[in-house]
Amino acid sequence: MKSRVHDRPRRAAPFVLGLLAMSFASSVNAAAEDWMAGAFDKITGVPFATTMLSVVRAGEESPLSPPALDARLSAVEKLLAEMETRLKVLDGRLKQVQDEVVKQANTNRLRELQRIRSDLEEINGALRTHPSDPSQRSILLLRARQQAYLLKDSIDFDIWKVSDVDASTQTIRTRFFVYPSFELYAMAISTLFAAIEFSAGDQPQKIVAEQGAFLREHATFLKTRAGFRELLDEPQSLPEHLSVAAYCRLEAVNKFADSTGSCVFASVCEDTMAGKSVETERQSLTMQPPRVGTLCTFNPAAAVGLKGERELRNAYGAELMAALATDLDRLGTFGSLREPFVGQFANFIHTQLFAAALEGPVLASRGATPGTLPAIPACMPVVGGCSFGVKLSQDTGWTVANSSPGVTTIRHDGSSLCLDIKNNIATQGAAVILFTCNGSPSQAWKKRMVNNVEFALATADGSLCATVEQASAGRGMFQKPDRGLLLQPCDGRALQTFSTSDGKSTPLH
Repeated sequence: MKSRVHDRPRRAAPFVLGLLAMSFASSVNAAAEDWMAGAFDKITGVPFATTMLSVVRAGEESPLSPPALDARLSAVEKLLAEMETRLKVLDGRLKQVQDEVVKQANTNRLRELQRIRSDLEEINGALRTHPSDPSQRSILLLRARQQAYLLKDSIDFDIWKVSDVDASTQTIRTRFFVYPSFELYAMAISTLFAAIEFSAGDQPQKIVAEQGAFLREHATFLKTRAGFRELLDEPQSLPEHLSVAAYCRLEAVNKFADSTGSCVFASVCEDTMAGKSVETERQSLTMQPPRVGTLCTFNPAAAVGLKGERELRNAYGAELMAALATDLDRLGTFGSLREPFVGQFANFIHTQLFAAALEGPVLASRGATPGTLPAIPACMPVVGGCSFGVKLSQDTGWTVANSSPGVTTIRHDGSSLCLDIKNNIATQGAAVILFTCNGSPSQAWKKRMVNNVEFALATADGSLCATVEQASAGRGMFQKPDRGLLLQPCDGRALQTFSTSDGKSTPLH
């Protein structure tokens, strides 16, 4: 079993949420050799993790609200300004370090952190002006992405480390530390969210198409891999590095079991970044075989989630990491920080949707993914008409709701996705697709009654109508989707009429 390396100097552990800052000490012995006694002493009264978590939560509650965006940008700007002061203090202390290797390594990291902080401050300031020029918004988004990448993709995780000299061996060592790099990373992600919402906040499909892979990549960076073993596997993601640097373990109080075959174990939490060990509780475990003199050992699986471990890791932002990962996943998958709507609409009905001219159902597969093209499958001639090769059911049905006077939202029951327009732009020839229900204008349809049974589905501005035409896309689950839905000028043609059944239904409400 791979053992953990504990070469950290002993210092006070930050067991409460707080903002941590670097502090370097010098002069260890008579040789007057400078060394770093540790890093990131706790600065009380500046609760970074708590403050940043509240910024993230506010963004989830009203992600597209201009006041919410301004409040988020303002909060990040204040944190960046406070950080500038601490980095300047650190810069001054670095100049006192006599070991040139240690000084240069940490100076390089500090300069990069200062540059990223400065860039984020500029980006936030520009976003606060609510730029209307699309090219300017795109440049700000690109810059925000770049800062996040520089922190996530640091070679050998170097920007997340600090170098010092071991007091006992007088050798140089380099160790992982969460702050201040995580502060900058969290603020870079928050800035990125704001830049995305200014650039394409009302076009969730565009966000998924252009930013989805990037956002999900950062979400992975903020998650622990399934099956990750802290004692055996090399850490890759940020929380994995944290779990190796701050953890709790069982430590046998006695070497051998007592007369009942039991051993007492202490739960000891190790904060290797602060060089602190704290015992949180003791427990008695029965050995196997349960007899006196059995060596006191334990199954490593029993040392997971010990008392104090969660609090220790949260002190270094574990909860904030999880919250950011959730938001990155949500934005990258659904194009919005809002929870996707999967409940019941007010004033709705469940129905099948038919192309009246073909008397064929508009279908999509159960569990269809965003971007799926609903289509009318090819007719297979049978005695008395057509067979469309599928049994109609609740999954092939639609929920039709009046979201506002004269405006209808149409959701596919089998996938809980809504009828939408590809790329969110109502232009002639644009495909009608399924996408996450998000209330965007491209999911608003105007139902125009043609007669007491049939109706047309017009776009929100009423200029274009869903029209059954040959689909240029590939094949789907239900036969070959020869007939897809495209937007064409509303002209009353037969292929622009729909009904709730093949001519036998009552009018849609």
